[in-house]
Amino acid sequence: MKAWLTKNADLVLSIGFYMCASAGMSIFNKLALLHIPLPLTIVAIQMAFTTVTLLLRPSELRWGNSDDIKRWAYTVPLLFVGMLASSMVAMQFASLGTMVVCRNIAPIPTMLIEGMF
Repeated sequence: MKAWLTKNADLVLSIGFYMCASAGMSIFNKLALLHIPLPLTIVAIQMAFTTVTLLLRPSELRWGNSDDIKRWAYTVPLLFVGMLASSMVAMQFASLGTMVVCRNIAPIPTMLIEGMF
């Protein structure tokens, strides 16, 4: 077991950090909503912080060609904003336990729908 853990330390640490970050974001977003009951404002603040953080390191961004940028810019940001906003509004009215259960059950209907196609 120790040899496997040593060999796969990067994987184990990555999974552990992801679990902590995911749980932490859920908990802190719920706490933020309890103190500031404005879910769309909280999402806007988080998105603005992320944008500013990314713009501070422009050399780390990869753009591709202009056709790819246009195709991506017309769809992905709108869908992403919709997903973040709806999740935050749902978090305002549901308990954290309910959100975790829904998040963990969501792949089941997705798998069934994907299986039909």
